[in-house]
Amino acid sequence: MVFVRAVAPGAESAALLVDDILPEAPVRQWVLSFPYALCFLFATRPAVMGRVLGIVYRTLATHQIRKAGHTHESARTGAVTLIQRFGSALNLNMPQGTFS
Repeated sequence: MVFVRAVAPGAESAALLVDDILPEAPVRQWVLSFPYALCFLFATRPAVMGRVLGIVYRTLATHQIRKAGHTHESARTGAVTLIQRFGSALNLNMPQGTFS
């Protein structure tokens, strides 16, 4: 079963994640930035962004599992991705904040 919940931007999102959503476990934050051409592609074709984020998640999960000395069979990982589409000047800006 999948649960989806909308979260508020900024510090409110982080507080909601820590207080109500994420389990009591170590969390690492990763911030991704993409070249403008990819940002435009992601903005116009969200399915492409979804596939790229899937690759990023699998790469990060594999890295963390190996660093911890576990295998994919014995470890459980998860991630929450927050997508910021625009900067303060309403320019297209899509850094991805991923917590895993």
